[in-house]
Amino acid sequence: MMRCGRVLITLGMVAPQVVAKCGEPKEKNVTEVPRRVRRSNGAIATIGTVRVERWTYDRGYGQFPGLLTFEDGKLKSIELLTHP
Repeated sequence: MMRCGRVLITLGMVAPQVVAKCGEPKEKNVTEVPRRVRRSNGAIATIGTVRVERWTYDRGYGQFPGLLTFEDGKLKSIELLTHP
């Protein structure tokens, strides 16, 4: 969970919801990574790619910046950056 002003940001939200509540992030980093699955025989196969976006929010004086990670537009993780 992360707070933008008085609003809570939670896992599972989609990117447009976050932008509506927090505004545009300070920084965006977008990559495509392989999507892998384990087959019934134990082999790992690549079945395409997933778009991963990492958004950084400056949350104001006295608060750690927030790093939000989206996979295919859905919020998967929230981290507070405790170091520069």
